[in-house]
Amino acid sequence: MKKLFLLLVSLIAILPLAFAQLPKFNIYKGGVVVQSYPVSEVDSLTVGYALAAPTVVNAQLNNKTIVVSWTAVSGATSYQVYRSSDDKTYSLLKAGITRTNYTDASPLTGTNYYKVKAIGQGLESVLSKASAPISYNDDNGLEKGLYMGVIGFNEDLIDKGDMSLLAPNTKSSFTSFVNSLTTKKNTVLYYAVDKALDKLTSTPLPNNLRNVSIVTFTDGLDQGSLPMINYDPYVSKAEYRAYLDTRIKSTAVQGVSLSAYTIGIRGGDVTNVEEFHNNLVSLASPEENAMEVTNMSDVNNRFQKIAEQLTDITQTQTISIKFPMLDDGQVYRFTFDNVSNANSSKCYIEGTLNVRNNTLNNVRYVGLTCSSGTSIQGTRYGINISFDFVDLKDANGNKLSLTYVNEYYQDGSYWQVNSEFDKDDDIEVTVERSSAAIMLVLDCSSSLLSGSDRFTEMKTHAKAFIETLAAAMDDANQGGGTDPDPQPGGAQTYTVNGVSFKMTPVAGGTFQMGSTTGDSDEEPVHQVTLSNFSIGETEVTQELWQAVMVTNPSNFKGNKLPVERVSWNDCQTFITKLNQLTGKTFRLPTEAEWEYAARGGNKSNGYTYSGSNTIGDVAWYTSNSSSTTHAVATKAPNELGIYDMSGNVEEWCQDWYGSYSSGSQTNPTGPTTGSYRVIRGGSWSSYAAFCRVAYRDSYAPSDTSNNLGLRLAQ
Repeated sequence: MKKLFLLLVSLIAILPLAFAQLPKFNIYKGGVVVQSYPVSEVDSLTVGYALAAPTVVNAQLNNKTIVVSWTAVSGATSYQVYRSSDDKTYSLLKAGITRTNYTDASPLTGTNYYKVKAIGQGLESVLSKASAPISYNDDNGLEKGLYMGVIGFNEDLIDKGDMSLLAPNTKSSFTSFVNSLTTKKNTVLYYAVDKALDKLTSTPLPNNLRNVSIVTFTDGLDQGSLPMINYDPYVSKAEYRAYLDTRIKSTAVQGVSLSAYTIGIRGGDVTNVEEFHNNLVSLASPEENAMEVTNMSDVNNRFQKIAEQLTDITQTQTISIKFPMLDDGQVYRFTFDNVSNANSSKCYIEGTLNVRNNTLNNVRYVGLTCSSGTSIQGTRYGINISFDFVDLKDANGNKLSLTYVNEYYQDGSYWQVNSEFDKDDDIEVTVERSSAAIMLVLDCSSSLLSGSDRFTEMKTHAKAFIETLAAAMDDANQGGGTDPDPQPGGAQTYTVNGVSFKMTPVAGGTFQMGSTTGDSDEEPVHQVTLSNFSIGETEVTQELWQAVMVTNPSNFKGNKLPVERVSWNDCQTFITKLNQLTGKTFRLPTEAEWEYAARGGNKSNGYTYSGSNTIGDVAWYTSNSSSTTHAVATKAPNELGIYDMSGNVEEWCQDWYGSYSSGSQTNPTGPTTGSYRVIRGGSWSSYAAFCRVAYRDSYAPSDTSNNLGLRLAQ
């Protein structure tokens, strides 16, 4: 309804000339004069109209969202919704709404108030009265993080118990349970999956749940599930399997659909191959999540690939881009591919700036996906403005690389590059971890013992899967309470393109370098004095390498696995790009720095391996690695809190390889020339003797291997 903006009542009072007063226009509101003007000063009269504000604003909680609704206003063409946590300071939440309701998909934790403004025909109303306060708790009162359950099965179910948080300081309860599993005859595969689904759907979980999964490993068919349910209501295995197929595809937990993965390695006693394949497909959702493998190494690769997928699903990357504002209506384009001009880009964000309400409108995403929508509210910083692009991914759903990002603005028919745009200063990346729930279902039938001990290998790979997920939770600082020493020795965290890594400071000191108990090239033992330096808490991971280099050359794939198949020359290219992205001066460690850090620096206890005299405590090597790399930081650290300096992958050092000198040295850097570069630490394929802190080896700078990676120094 239109409301008269100025109710004008003209009252010309012609007073006796004796009083010498001029006639006036008096403006009344509610019977009271609010303004008065001499007639001689009035040039013209205009009657204007304003939109009324919505009179009723309601807000209701709907699962994990708050639905705001309001009364329609005559003449309004759109509405704006504002939100406050205290009913004092309101911020624009969404503009351009053409309905009379809006769903706030990310309510504030705590109290939410909402007001609405009507917009239309160049006019806007005042803000409405506030909605009644509505409270929202985004975690159901539960700690956020990854909730996991584990069930083993043969002729019985072996259940770890209630689902609980998986984190670095709780993972041992999960890996110990897997260690305790033993084999028996028969296999109640269907029944185990059925009970795992019961647990997933009945466990209270945080409201920020984003992934619900079940991962099943089996070597064969179902033998005994029907007796477990007393043949009620299914009297054939085909009926029970069909029921599970339907249940898996229709299950959702707190609105999140279930993802089901199956890993099948056919046992020697499997004669009905068709039924074996039907099992894998029926217990997976979607069907492409079913995979048959032919060896246990592939089982490990599959576990790690699933862990990587689950980690990606629960990560939300927000990229904030700041730039100087030009004219109202200016069109901007942000490119993310390696192009020399904006017109060549096939991966970009484009939008039109509104300087009056600080919004980026008509936003298009080309070669990208983003949950921020087509109108984004910005934040002013003087002449600059920043916009958040939430859950920005490439066309394949992967984390977006920022290696080549650039900013352009439209100048007539041309795109002008902003030469002052600095991605290091003008882009901020934050990664948030949502909660997840995963059930791990493991076949423990005695048929896994036939031929070779696949059962022991399966347990090793399942534990590595758990460790990889726990490491991912550590990166997000989510779940499992507080890590008693999350950054040993005051480690410094750096982030590049959304991937974080830690550098551990090492106090300088003097030590005896070399050994008389190993190969002759470890002699003579000599005194070395080093200044302070920092070294990577872990080996460089594949996700860090990919964040810098875009590609991933590794043989064993997994975000938290160490990068391998990188030459010394490749490492120099990586470090150059990393330094450009961070503005820091990373490098490879010298051989002396590497050995000093591996020994524990000035906290050394004189161990043979880095952190222990028992190699299995600190290293993945030939006897326990199952012929593959493992997620970094899944063995115990050494005295300085540094991981994997024995085993996992060998590590390049900066030095040329050469013979030791017997004289005392300070900050040595090795020979000035040579044919080979030093490598240290041993790997997943090494015998124990080659994982000693004093052991030396070498490769040509162009050589690569699936057991050779790197660690950073500063």
